[in-house]
Amino acid sequence: MDFILCALLSYNNGQLARRKGQNVVVWVLITIVAFFLAYVIGAMVLVALFYDGPFTQDALQQFMTANPLRLLTYVFTGIGGYMLIRYLLERMPDMPRKNDMD
Repeated sequence: MDFILCALLSYNNGQLARRKGQNVVVWVLITIVAFFLAYVIGAMVLVALFYDGPFTQDALQQFMTANPLRLLTYVFTGIGGYMLIRYLLERMPDMPRKNDMD
């Protein structure tokens, strides 16, 4: 589900980059990296704040998947990464259309 959401959000930013006259592939890749970087940072913050068990792979995996709200927290922090890139794209000036130049 996370990959599908990331793909849809990246496509959305790619369309915005095209309207702004920017390189679509670069902005799609930046969006993917920002989404997963924010996702991982959200997971690390959640573990740092609320986990107090042994630091083994099985215990951490069980902690991360036990509560569905934790999974939603990771997804929402990933969406925050997407929104940061979208904000940067929206601040760029629009590319003038051919009809406007005539």
